[in-house]
Amino acid sequence: MSEPLVVCIEKPSGVGAAVEWIGEKGNPFYATLGFRIKPGPEGSGLSYQLEAELGSLPPAFQRAVRDTCRVVLQEGLKGWVVEDIIVTLTHTGYWSPVSTARDFRGLAPLVLMEALRQAGTSVYEPLERIEVIVPERFLSTLLSRIVQLGGNVLEPAFHQADVLIKGTIPVRTAARLKSSIHALFGGEGILISKPGGYERMAGKAPTKERRQLNPLERTNYLMRFSHTM
Repeated sequence: MSEPLVVCIEKPSGVGAAVEWIGEKGNPFYATLGFRIKPGPEGSGLSYQLEAELGSLPPAFQRAVRDTCRVVLQEGLKGWVVEDIIVTLTHTGYWSPVSTARDFRGLAPLVLMEALRQAGTSVYEPLERIEVIVPERFLSTLLSRIVQLGGNVLEPAFHQADVLIKGTIPVRTAARLKSSIHALFGGEGILISKPGGYERMAGKAPTKERRQLNPLERTNYLMRFSHTM
């Protein structure tokens, strides 16, 4: 078994757009597709919208594009699933009778990821929301430990000889706080934790190994996609 992995997510940083035209040099697919990407509301996941006319593609082609988008966005620029994103289908086109749903499944990742590359993404790590109760004499020790582990705290709340600290801490360091409660506070500390959403990571963001064909590497993608036909 591999080491435990903290699962991050990506969110678009801005707006990006891309389009590839049927018959255009470099496009081997009998399909035209264009996408625009922009950030969505927090917690909204993936929102897929149509700007191109609904009847501009047969239903089977529409489904192929929509379903492919959902699969492709399981791996963003850094390899993490992309959340809180609005994908708008802006351009479509096909040649009857030679175009097939496979053309759209093949082209969609290239156009979508180019739009995502233009928008850029940020990596967000999961947090735990914590409540810690310790004797008041341990307050400075507790605050120092939480900050050391990358956490943030709210104003302390005092009750008799105890103090309550509420805040958040990254999942990647939460286990270290839990394991140190007994040693730091002589068994007098109480820690309650639950999922606390996500926070944008500062500095160099971690990446995740890709499992799908990588449309960010166009030549290799096209070669490998053609071999699956």
